[in-house]
Amino acid sequence: MKFSFQSFRKKIQETLEAKAQKRSYEAATILRSHLMESLSNQPERTGRKYKIPGTNREYTASAPGEYPALREGYLRAKVGDTPIKTEMVGDVVRAELDVGAPQYGLILEAGLRPWFSKAAEEKRDEMEKVLRKRWF
Repeated sequence: MKFSFQSFRKKIQETLEAKAQKRSYEAATILRSHLMESLSNQPERTGRKYKIPGTNREYTASAPGEYPALREGYLRAKVGDTPIKTEMVGDVVRAELDVGAPQYGLILEAGLRPWFSKAAEEKRDEMEKVLRKRWF
């Protein structure tokens, strides 16, 4: 009696890696969309009011615990313009959303205006739901 065996391990691995990258991209898109919404000025910020030099307009800063207020829109623009990159690193898929404003973003995150970790925590369940969907 003869037996032959054909391995589909490589095809299965490629399929799983592609699915993992797609799911990671979906989860990162959820986070980016939430960041774009949260970094707008809706709802209005409740912090200190400032006069904008050279104009008759006022600017309302964010209060501690709120998302950073939108004055010039630099951080929000960087979040919106940044492509999401996914890659396999060993057995882990990494989804990267490089906001392009590392110093400014880190200062806000480490200070009184955590924005990235706050958004990730608020969308954790939704992102996990995407990552936990049936794979086949």
